[in-house]
This record gives sequence, structure tokens and C-alpha cells, in this order.
Amino acid sequence: MYEASLRFLLYSHDTYGLGHIRRTLSIAWGLAAAFPRASFLCITGSARAHSFAFPQRTDFLRLPAVTKDGAGRYTPLELGISFSKILAVRAAAIEAATLAYAPHLILVDHAPLGMAGELISALHRARAERPSTRIVLGLRDIYDEGSLVRESWPREGIPAMLERVYDRILVYGQQEVFDVASEYSLDPGVARKIVYTGYVYRQEPAREPAETIRSQIGGGTGPLVLAMVGGGGDGHSMVQSYLQGIAAMGSTCPWRSLVVTGPLMSAWWKKLATEAAHSLPSVRLVDFTPNLRDYIALADVVLTMGGYNSLVEALALGKRVVVVPRFKPRKEQLVRAERFARLGLIRWVDPRHSTPQDLVGSVKQALSAAPHHLAELDFGGIGRAVKEIADLLGETRAPAAMRESLARELKATSSQRTSSAI
Repeated sequence: MYEASLRFLLYSHDTYGLGHIRRTLSIAWGLAAAFPRASFLCITGSARAHSFAFPQRTDFLRLPAVTKDGAGRYTPLELGISFSKILAVRAAAIEAATLAYAPHLILVDHAPLGMAGELISALHRARAERPSTRIVLGLRDIYDEGSLVRESWPREGIPAMLERVYDRILVYGQQEVFDVASEYSLDPGVARKIVYTGYVYRQEPAREPAETIRSQIGGGTGPLVLAMVGGGGDGHSMVQSYLQGIAAMGSTCPWRSLVVTGPLMSAWWKKLATEAAHSLPSVRLVDFTPNLRDYIALADVVLTMGGYNSLVEALALGKRVVVVPRFKPRKEQLVRAERFARLGLIRWVDPRHSTPQDLVGSVKQALSAAPHHLAELDFGGIGRAVKEIADLLGETRAPAAMRESLARELKATSSQRTSSAI
């Protein structure tokens, strides 16, 4: 297979937040470095896909956006049609694009069947009509709490899909943190397809100077707490609780705060947060920045929900982290918070049983506590994912440039560990 002819299709359903598209693009950048003449088609439902940088020779197909309501049900974000109709539109677009593009490899992020099963027909046809196409599932470290997955996946037909359609399952995490095969009681045949890559973290140079960020935050020399809630669609509770806790402290608050509300927070909740922050001189609000990594790097403590990308980036940068995890409709953030806290990587606050005072109290403790426990995470996810994909494609005679790029990536990421202590 000639590297110049390689075509990759990357699917990221993105119905709630920004995590899936960000992780997908991190992998895309790694693949583009390894296969510089290959082409990439990213199929995504993210309404903010255009806000991120794409590698060269990459284009994206933006599906009509959907979101989730409080009960976890999918609903159209913009179009005034029923969900069943928007699902039909998305599924037809995916299938047509897959068949016309004829990719050599399909990489699916997180959802084995796609959003509400929208991938099923496209993947089955790709397997039947182009059997040489390799199909890979990339799972974040934790899909959901074990008992929920053991009950829901058989009902949805996911184990059969994993067995019959997928060639490999890349878990973007570590087995010792969360053993996917064991936790989800997967059959041995499926378990043998699993490869743990380590966590996906892409090293990037600073894009926004520290001086610019400091000018946004305002004056003062105290520590900086960065509060962020991912896309912000369900982050209003954490933001409101934090701002209430800061207000209760009054002039005694010894730190400055930068709160990133996220582009998906509703206008109503954003308005309330803006009004609350207006009376707090030590607090600044930012709606969205594609350079969030630079803000994290400048912070002394990161306060966040328990999303995959947020935690990985904060820990990779060696930050003290306080987590307020989402616990519905999925519990993966709650499980991740518990596992990471057990390793001594973070502090976490249970939003079901805590007050604003509890939240700011945890931040204060994180700022003042000395390191007391060392724990390591492996951030080599991109390099190992690319290597597994190259092996799967049979690129045993890979070009020298690709081999050198892979070697550099693996060397950099395998030696990079975090010793995050609180």
C-alpha cells in the first residue's frame, strides 16, 4: 500500500461538549505526522469543529447537530425537525460519505454504533463491500460505570458489533486504572482486540503569551485558579457554586479566578454567571478560547468537571486539580474522579453532597497543601495509537520519514510522566 494513497475516515459524534472532537483531532495530528501525504476526512456532529486547527490534507463533514436534554435524550440543536428525521439525515450522510471516500481505515471515537446507531449501516457496508478496510474503535479510558455498561451494551448489540465488525479496540487509558475487559465482562475474543495506548495528550507550543492572559485576568499577584467546564452545556451548576463560594469569602479570598464558561452554556446561565462575577473583583469570565492549554499552564489550581481531556491536560501539565464530576446521565466522570483520587492525582468534590463553601474549601486546601503522594499516568496515547494503526494497515515497509516520526513521538511520550501531588 502506498502511503500517498492512504485515506483515513475519523468519526466523532459530539452531541454534548467538545471532548470527542478534540481527542479525534489529537489522533489526526499524530497520524498526519506519521503519514504526511495521506488524506483525512473527519465526520463530526460538533457545532464547534470549525474552531479547531486541522492537519493539512484534512477536511470535515459537519453533521446536523444534536444535543442531550437533562434525561440524556437526544434532541436536535438547531433544526426544527424530529430526532428520528435528523438521525436519518445523519446516517444517510455518513453512509454515502463512507462509501464514496472508500477509506483504508475508519477510526470511530467512543461510540461503537455511532450516535443512536447511526454508524451501523455504514460500517456493515464498508465491511461487506470493502473488506480490506480496517475498522478501529477508540475508547476513552472509561465509557461508563461497569454495571450500567454490562446491562446496556448487550441490549444494544454492542458486543456483537465489537466481535464482528471492529478489527481493533484502542483504549485511551491504562489497564491498571480501569480494566475495560474485566469491568465490562467482555468475551475473550473481544478482549483480545483491546490495546491500551495510555492517555491521549498532544504536546503543543504556547499560542497565547502569558502576558496577554494575565492582562485578561487583571491585576493582583495572588495565586490563579482556573475554573473550566468543558463545552459548558451542563457546567452551570459548578460555575454557580464556585461563584457563590467566592462571594461568601468576600475580601478574604486570597486568589484570583479565571472562569471559562464554555461555548455551549445557555445564554440564561451565562447571563447569571456574568452578573455574579461582576461584583467579584478577583474573578474574570471567558466564554471560549481555542488556546485553553495556555490558560491551564498558567494556573496554580485547576477546578474542573471530570472530563477526559480536561483532566489529562491539567495532569500532563503538572497541575493541582479539584474535580466536580458529572454524575448523570453517565457516571464516567464520577468513576474517573474516584479512580484518579485513589491514585493521589486529584481532589474531588461530590456535587450531590456539597456546598459552595465545601467547593472553595477544597480549592483552598489544594493551593496550600504540600505534595504527599506520587502517582504516574502514561501520556503516550497518540504515539501508540498511531503505531497500532500502522501495524494494522500492514505498513511494515513504512517510509523512513514515518518511522522517524513515530520513533520521536513514542520516545517523547513514553518518557513523559506526571507526578501530580496534592
